[in-house]
Amino acid sequence: MVILNAAIQHFVFVYGSLLCQQSRAVTASSLSETPVLPVLCTGLQRVWAKRSKRGMTSLGVRVVEDSDTTSSKLPSCVGAVVPIWGSDALSKLDEREQGYERVPLTLEQIRMVPYLDKAQYYTFNDENSKSASNKMKSNVNEISSADEDWLDQWLAQTTRSQQTSMYEATLKPRVWTYRPLREQWPDDNFPIAQTYVDTILRGCLSYAPEMAHDFITSTEGWDGGESSDMDGVSTDTTTATAAHWYNDRHDPIYPRGDPEWSRRHATSLDDLLQQHLPEQMNRRVVRPKE
Repeated sequence: MVILNAAIQHFVFVYGSLLCQQSRAVTASSLSETPVLPVLCTGLQRVWAKRSKRGMTSLGVRVVEDSDTTSSKLPSCVGAVVPIWGSDALSKLDEREQGYERVPLTLEQIRMVPYLDKAQYYTFNDENSKSASNKMKSNVNEISSADEDWLDQWLAQTTRSQQTSMYEATLKPRVWTYRPLREQWPDDNFPIAQTYVDTILRGCLSYAPEMAHDFITSTEGWDGGESSDMDGVSTDTTTATAAHWYNDRHDPIYPRGDPEWSRRHATSLDDLLQQHLPEQMNRRVVRPKE
């Protein structure tokens, strides 16, 4: 059992643009000032599946339930656990994630990322993450990946690093994530926006290059796919169109990105995408002017 201050009862597993510290800061400054934990979450499949009012398709996760959380048949998703500090941060996230539902995860679903060592958990490349992660470095050697309660240890140490003089009763932490209310994959009317992809890659690369590779190779829907509703109605759109992925760096669709950063790193980001998605990248088109 972890003893938590009431202000940090909630944690959110993020897997898309919220991996990026700068994108989190747009929603709530407190979300960019706390140490986050890169993790692997079982039972989640990351997909291009959420259409937005801005005319683009965002990431979502498909929840795959199984009573055995250790089953090798379960999909998994690499992301990060973000502590929710402050009374309004969770409500601000809910407002940001319109069209998604916040669903609970179990602590049993959360694992260490296999390709990250303990030091990497608290030594991030992103310049704005360092100050927060430094608060945890003195405790990192106390956490062992062999310990079954390693997550409890991290949650407890995160709590202690931010303790105030006001204490509440013992609370059990709640870990949440967001999944789309309705699955609809990319098409020419709701394409993948490159500035959104850039934001996700920026977040992944702040942890490790392997996380960026993982995001690209494990995400479903780069080609478009089956558009389905929660009621089971579906339309076959498996034939990829030339316009389902827009390079919008010159005229961004995504509102929480950093166009200057995207343009400055365009070559290296495109090389990474081309390495894993050559056919899809060859079909990417420049966003047409309206």
